[in-house]
Amino acid sequence: MPVVALAGMAYYARGNPSVDGDTVKALFLLPAVPALAICFGFAVETTARRSRWLAVLLVVPVTVCLVVSFSFGIA
Repeated sequence: MPVVALAGMAYYARGNPSVDGDTVKALFLLPAVPALAICFGFAVETTARRSRWLAVLLVVPVTVCLVVSFSFGIA
């Protein structure tokens, strides 16, 4: 799914070039966010079911992402 989202963004940037290079915006990736969230959740759940050690290792980066997301959401 991330590859499809990035390919769509690259297709748009190639089709609508600009002099200042400001064609890559988050707005073009917003439709892909729900599918990316589902893919990420499935990957984390599958990894956690297969290996307890990987599940413990995944807690740290997911927690860091959660804290960073909350800090941007509050600011």
